[in-house]
Amino acid sequence: MVRCISCVSSVTNYSWDTVISHLSTGDHAVDEEKFQSTLTYIFKFIEKVGICLLSPYFADFIALFQEKQAESIVEKLCQRFRLTEDPRQWRDIAFCLSLLPYKSERSVKKLSEGLQFYRDKLHEPKVFERFTEILQKVRAPP
Repeated sequence: MVRCISCVSSVTNYSWDTVISHLSTGDHAVDEEKFQSTLTYIFKFIEKVGICLLSPYFADFIALFQEKQAESIVEKLCQRFRLTEDPRQWRDIAFCLSLLPYKSERSVKKLSEGLQFYRDKLHEPKVFERFTEILQKVRAPP
């Protein structure tokens, strides 16, 4: 079962990165509004993957799986900031980061560790706004 979850986690993490890349840049790029509505829909599956794979008897395991998946996505998205100088892509990456639940300290730590990659992008108003949303989400009581 753990091996199955690990495979699904690897595939979904790779898929998130690919989907974000294709919808944000290149020939398949869509406008920002469509990007946001599409990614809002897709990111709902971060929580649903564990539920679909495991029965309710494994609630703790599902929560751990979801936290690990969110951590990995946070780390990869933060690293994407260093690969682009395009403000549109910064906004798209920040938007995706703002969709994550940040239920664990480890996800917040990954975001904090990634500061070096997005620090110089915070002057962009929408990027700053998304990180403000994330901070509010982290500070909100459970």
